[in-house]
Order: sequence, then C-alpha cells, then structure tokens
Amino acid sequence: MKGGAEKSMRLGEFFATIEPVLVGRAGVAETAAALGLDARRLAVYATFCDNHRRDLLASIYPGVRRALGARWAATYRAFFLARPPRDWELNGNAAPFVEWLGAEVRAGRLPAWLVELADLEWWEWAVQVAPSAAPTFAGGAAHGVCAGAAVRSYVHDVVGWADAERRGLRAPARRASVVVFWRTAAGGVRRERARALELLAIKASVEGRRLREAALSAGVDESSVIAAAAALVKRGILVARSPRGAGGRAGLIEPAR
Repeated sequence: MKGGAEKSMRLGEFFATIEPVLVGRAGVAETAAALGLDARRLAVYATFCDNHRRDLLASIYPGVRRALGARWAATYRAFFLARPPRDWELNGNAAPFVEWLGAEVRAGRLPAWLVELADLEWWEWAVQVAPSAAPTFAGGAAHGVCAGAAVRSYVHDVVGWADAERRGLRAPARRASVVVFWRTAAGGVRRERARALELLAIKASVEGRRLREAALSAGVDESSVIAAAAALVKRGILVARSPRGAGGRAGLIEPAR
C-alpha cells in the first residue's frame, strides 16, 4: 500500500490485528505500524466505522441522543465497546442498548427514566419491522391481536417527553402508564397510552377469554369492555373473529417491564 511498508501475514492474523482499531479498542498509529499500513488511510476507515455505529444507534434512539447531548459520543462508544456488533442485521446490534443503559443506571451514571425512553424507542422500531402475519385467535376469545402489537408499561411520562422532542436530562414527570404499539394498515407505527378497559380487552384476547367473562372477573360493565374492544378493532390493534375463526396462539404481546 502506498505510504506504508506492507507486512506479510496470514489472513486470520491480519483481521485479528485490525479489528480492535475498527471497533474502537485500539489506536490507529500502533495498528498501522503493526500492519505496515498508511496511518492516515487507516484513520479514515476507522472513523467511517465509528460514524456508522453512531448513526445506527441514533437512528433508533433519537430521543436518548437528544437527552444525552454532549454525553452522547462517550455513551455510544462505551456501549459498542461493551457490546461489539455481532448481528448480521445491522439494526439488530442496537437491541442490547436498553439492557446496557439499565446497567449504567444501576451504577448511578444515568437517570432511570432514560431506560424507559430507550425502551419506548426500541419498540417503535421493533413493531415497525415485525414480520407481517395474519392475526391469530386464542381459545374462545372473540378477538385476536394483530401480529406485531406490543404493550409496555412506564413509570415516567416518556411518551410526552418524546412527543415534545425535548432535550437534556431533566426528568419527565412521574406518570405511570401502559402504552400499546401497533402497525397501521398503511405500514406506519402508532403508539398510545392505553385505558384500563382497553387493556382488559387486549388481555382477554391474549388469554383466550370471552369479553363477558373478563368483564365479570374485573367487576366492570360488559358493554364498556365490548365498546373498548370495538375501538381497538377500529384502530387496527384487535381483529374480530370471523364465524369460522380458527384457534391458535395470540399475537405478539410483550410483557411490560
């Protein structure tokens, strides 16, 4: 290579030597010297890799990036040092970020609400790319849950924080809520705070119970639960069972944290 004295080595040895600088664990100068490469050119490629990792994480967690501000660069680099990319699907490498942030919170380095914000943003992306599939029905439930739907619970008002596109680490208000995520017929993703009766209708659908049974066990009026289920059908979260609806496993509903 022009500008350097190339050294002969086995392919495996070459990659073992160059990988640390490409993932940010080693310096450019010493690696270039070990490989006989032009340090300036290697620096360009190392920067290219760093920018890709930065942009990957920022594309899925834009709110976390805004919240961290000047601390974002150190955060995404620390994450990828702890969790090097290993997934062939590029965006899949961002999946452990929520768990990693949780460890940072427990260590006292970041506020707890930031994990909830990251979780909210991860599920927006996960629902967007969830495989398309026909809704399935459990037991005697009158409704099925659309494939890809998810329900998560939060202690802080991270929905309001994200919608307002706020910045900085000032915590949102403590406002316990359960959020339902789903994909619309047009392919977009929506999320809303779910009301108690809506959650009851979703839970009944997942568990294969009839709405009447769910209403009785919860001590609420059956007509109210039926109306909530109808609203969920209209929004595309539930699907009414046809007269010939087959049994099966309910759609994806992840347990709330």
